[in-house]
Amino acid sequence: MIIIPKSEVAEKVALDMHKKIHFANSKISFFEKKYKCSFKEFELKIRKNKIENFEMEEDNLAWKAYSKSLIDLNLKLKEIKSGNFKVA
Repeated sequence: MIIIPKSEVAEKVALDMHKKIHFANSKISFFEKKYKCSFKEFELKIRKNKIENFEMEEDNLAWKAYSKSLIDLNLKLKEIKSGNFKVA
């Protein structure tokens, strides 16, 4: 049986989380530059828009997903850094 220290597992998982956080941030940055506003401001534009715009609707769904993912990833990273996890 191989024994792997919990700290090594944490380092590997944290590195993976950092990559995913960077990717989500790059996607969010893309949308912020494309629409020249924050996600909350963009959602207000979508609600006020009387004309259907499929591109904006698709971007809204993607932006929302990346924003939620970023929050989740940061919470998981915090848990990993604090050592609050179990290896199964």
